[in-house]
Amino acid sequence: MMKMTFRFLIVIFTLIGSFSLAKADESDPFSSSRYGSFIHFKALPNALFFFDEIEENDTFEFRKALRNHEIDTVVLASPGGKVFEGLQMAGIIYDRKLTTYIPQYTDCVSACAFMFFAGNLRVASGDLGVHQFSGDAEARKKEVPKGVVDFISQYTVSEIIGFLNEFDTPPFVYERMFETQPDDMYYFSDNERQEFAKKRADNGLAPKWEWSDEAKRLVPVLTGDDRFTNIEDFLAKLSTALKEEACDEDVAECSPEQLCARAEENNLWVVSPPKLKFVSEAKRRGLSCDVIERTTTCISDPKMCSTAELCSEVTMSKNGIKIWRTDSSIQSYLSETRRRGLECEVSGSIPIASTLAIYTEDKDYRVGDAIRLFIEPQRQCRLTLINIDDDGDSCVMFPHPELDDEPIAAGGTFVFPPKGSLRFSESGVETVIAVCNFSKTAIEAELRDTSKVSCDKTQRVYAEAKIEEAAILETFTFDANDTENGLSGLSDNTNLDSQGKALVKATISIPVSAK
Repeated sequence: MMKMTFRFLIVIFTLIGSFSLAKADESDPFSSSRYGSFIHFKALPNALFFFDEIEENDTFEFRKALRNHEIDTVVLASPGGKVFEGLQMAGIIYDRKLTTYIPQYTDCVSACAFMFFAGNLRVASGDLGVHQFSGDAEARKKEVPKGVVDFISQYTVSEIIGFLNEFDTPPFVYERMFETQPDDMYYFSDNERQEFAKKRADNGLAPKWEWSDEAKRLVPVLTGDDRFTNIEDFLAKLSTALKEEACDEDVAECSPEQLCARAEENNLWVVSPPKLKFVSEAKRRGLSCDVIERTTTCISDPKMCSTAELCSEVTMSKNGIKIWRTDSSIQSYLSETRRRGLECEVSGSIPIASTLAIYTEDKDYRVGDAIRLFIEPQRQCRLTLINIDDDGDSCVMFPHPELDDEPIAAGGTFVFPPKGSLRFSESGVETVIAVCNFSKTAIEAELRDTSKVSCDKTQRVYAEAKIEEAAILETFTFDANDTENGLSGLSDNTNLDSQGKALVKATISIPVSAK
């Protein structure tokens, strides 16, 4: 994980504070309240975060936050600022026996260090830095006489020493502080940071320390205190969320991974207008994002098609209903659609072959509803329709004695029944298998006799032939004399499966609910 710079921390402070307050959404995982330079997150009710420079009136806001919340830990990541303001807040931390914590990959330096040393338990997973105090800069701004500057500096140093002594600060801190020039910064070593976290007489156990390959340094083992682990987990989520938000707002803030996630889809550059800015930025940086550049077009290569283009190629409108195309010319596009797992707003499964298709007008049927089947072969064939219910019972719907048994024309649509109706008398799942035989022998054959296994409810041969009841499906009946047409609804397309060169089948399952 990269180090959180002060700039980024200030971005966190500015964005998350204003964003959460503006939303006022209790479900927002980063919902927060601001108190001057402090932020309180509802997700961590006992922690108070300080991510900004120390400014005037921060002490007042600090006291206000402590009145409103049960705070036990102050999280510090600040470049410092107003010395006396920092000392006053340090005094409050000390008096209330609060824990101070510097998160991983952050800095607490200069006047921020005073607040850290005031902690009843003080743990620095991040860096802690100190240097000499100098009032010269402020004095020059106010044109204060040199003698007054010297007095202010001496007085300030005296106050700093007094506070640090009260905080039981290790003696080596003073040495490092006064040895380091005001325009420089001394960062404490791993061993020195461990000294700060040692147990005080009235405090709980200090954390153990171990080497971290990721951080390449000694770090405190935080598993013994949920406060610290919860803080680190929260900051990691917050950092990720804000980086995503920053990327969406400004492409310059995007990492290469973020850019590619937004600019690429199915190995192609996205074409959606809101995302074109990410494509442009990715190309400007020279990122390939694993995109296959278009040396060909969607017209000649389905892999070059966008999602919208591909769905447009493989679907069509039938009676105002969107269905899959099944003609052989788009077989490669169907394969690419299947590879990407696209549904293209069609209710039925993607055809596996383009030789034969079967579909209905409705996707939802009830007992008593009329139904028509639409069969579309791409070659002239002899058609057989078989019905199977969810108990495994079956019968033949076509050919039928009262219907012409002629070969089905290529490229056309055969509607079954061409007269009368099909109706359901029981609820369940009805499966219809369409079998097309393209062989010359089948096409030239005479009328087929299937009366013994016909679905026609008027056939009396069942009893006379003593056919097993299980072999006859009586829940799906065909009545050639029924003239009522009760059709409506949407398309439900078929699964299609090739079976050899001369024989193919297409299957459709039709759910039927009770009235």
